[in-house]
Amino acid sequence: LVLEHVAALLAEHDIDHADVLETVIGVPGIVAKDGRVLLSNGVPELTGYPLGRRAEKIIRLSSVQVENDMNLRAMGELRIGVAQELSSFVYLTNHDFHRPAIVLDRTLWHGHHRVVGEGDILSRSGAVSTELTVHGRTVEYFDIAHGIDDGTLDASWLPALNDQLATVLALLCYTVDPEAVIVHGGQVTTGAS
Repeated sequence: LVLEHVAALLAEHDIDHADVLETVIGVPGIVAKDGRVLLSNGVPELTGYPLGRRAEKIIRLSSVQVENDMNLRAMGELRIGVAQELSSFVYLTNHDFHRPAIVLDRTLWHGHHRVVGEGDILSRSGAVSTELTVHGRTVEYFDIAHGIDDGTLDASWLPALNDQLATVLALLCYTVDPEAVIVHGGQVTTGAS
């Protein structure tokens, strides 16, 4: 449906398809080189869908790139954000999940099976805990940042949250050795409040 709307907008505004240099579609999932969505837990209906080919057919553009959404965030940082001067970095979310995007030599690194960063394998494998306990109260790790942001948990949870983040960063930095790590998350948990 979104593709049809884009095609309609191009027609409505009389935009010559030759004037569109590149079309990029972000997908929450694992994407094959040909733009087929291999797996999308967030939008299961996309799993197996040939999004790149369908987009080229419906929108009628010669260049359509389909990419993982986290990878696009990292590329945004590389092109116009805080990573413009970096050659290698890890982009990591720290709010709802840990799905790192990795840039090496200013190029996205997808890994052999194109699954780098998908599925929050760090928590699901047991490499990092899925729950944290503070003052005898146990809370799901990814609920803590939301709780701090919305005020249902107080600032005493920040050290435990930061310790967990430090463990995740240590695992990533040990294996990838990036120039920098960019952490994205809520205001209170990862930035100035």
